[in-house]
Amino acid sequence: MMPGFGETLICEGDPRVEDERETLLREFRAQLDEGMWAAVPLTETGSGRREAMLVTDFRDIPHDAERVLFWPRAAGGAPPTGPRGYRTVTGVWVVALVLLLGAIAMAMAAPGLPRRRLRARGDRRRALPAWVSEPALGREAADQRALDLLRSVVNPEEWEMFQDLGFICVAGRRPGRAPGGPPRYRYLISPPLPVVALLPRSMAPAREYCVQFPDRSATGATSLLPAGDDVLAKWMTLRADEDRLLAYANIASAGCQVPLETVERDITRLERWRERRRSRDQNGPVGPSWGGSEAGSPSAVSSSMRR
Repeated sequence: MMPGFGETLICEGDPRVEDERETLLREFRAQLDEGMWAAVPLTETGSGRREAMLVTDFRDIPHDAERVLFWPRAAGGAPPTGPRGYRTVTGVWVVALVLLLGAIAMAMAAPGLPRRRLRARGDRRRALPAWVSEPALGREAADQRALDLLRSVVNPEEWEMFQDLGFICVAGRRPGRAPGGPPRYRYLISPPLPVVALLPRSMAPAREYCVQFPDRSATGATSLLPAGDDVLAKWMTLRADEDRLLAYANIASAGCQVPLETVERDITRLERWRERRRSRDQNGPVGPSWGGSEAGSPSAVSSSMRR
């Protein structure tokens, strides 16, 4: 995943052909070795619902899968917790932090050479991976390619929700949970804000999970995934194994970064949007889509391996 490229093809082939299977396997392992997460978009038999399955072994990829998507593993930190779950910082870490800040201040205060060294290090860029064969795209073209990828993976009503409201509301899943049972949480995914966990029945905000996907092969000024890929990465992980995503997140009380009035407003907009959609399905289209808020200006960068 690289800003400015959009979805980038790593390789493609037929796993039934031995040589092509070896190539797919080698590239799959290489991506995981770089710290990427991988998922296979799926369509459930019967319901036709689109889902995602996280994979860590090439043998787990369904034989009829068309592609495997890769994105950077989540980051956000999970500092040690003290009694009752409160975040703690020991005295040793406080002393180390003070010493580190002092050293940085001395380096910045010294004339000439140290500052030039710091500047030069900040200007370095990592070389592109060997498998990149496409030229960089313009921002708008990369953004559009990312939106096309998001649309091809999520369910049609979720894509419509994202277009109309600027966020997606999705129920989390945990491996081994009985099918059809109530989810632990529903989640509001709204880039680039933290994921807001809602109680499944009352839709009351319960927690915030701050999680990002730092691009470890960044060649541009930013190292974080743009909005389109951020939404897709969160959607796939929450639908496949919400515990994996939440384990990497910074946890805060509801209202910490996203104001409660904003959450309540979005829930109200979501309820009206669903009501209007039900009315449209029963009686046909009625006027323009409610909401009208733009989904933001995502510039997505996604990598995939086609089978």
